[in-house]
Amino acid sequence: MKEYDIYKKELGKKIRFLRKGMEKGKGMNQKQFGAEVGIDERQLRKIEKGQTNPRLNTLFRIADFLEL
Repeated sequence: MKEYDIYKKELGKKIRFLRKGMEKGKGMNQKQFGAEVGIDERQLRKIEKGQTNPRLNTLFRIADFLEL
């Protein structure tokens, strides 16, 4: 496994953790979160599993929504 693959997986785990723990324990499912961020549920699933290289603007939208 290449080093950047490890980073993709870790980033995905962090996004999943933050998505599920939003708003005092009231997490969002992938479909809800994707709709709020403006990405497809399948794309979010791939990001969370570290199976894709998300575009920078997608990461910015996720970060903005999560208030990071």
